[in-house]
Amino acid sequence: VKTDSGLVERTFKMRKTHHGPVMAVRDGRPLAVRMAAFENAGGALEQRYLMGKAKNLNLTTRSAATATHNGQDYAMQTQPDPCAKSPH
Repeated sequence: VKTDSGLVERTFKMRKTHHGPVMAVRDGRPLAVRMAAFENAGGALEQRYLMGKAKNLNLTTRSAATATHNGQDYAMQTQPDPCAKSPH
């Protein structure tokens, strides 16, 4: 963990349930979070990570094609929009 005095090593105990990871404990009861259809997301999280890390259009296009279709499509504009207003 980065602190004002530098890097400090800390150990965290992580807990999980069959519903997902425990995010908090309220009134002594664990609060677990489960994302719907997370198990069969078809690589959507990895796809978003790769798209966010892409440094150019080629890498963005390749990473956009990594996941199976999960109901979300991405549209990328590769040419200037002739209908867009000029910034001048």
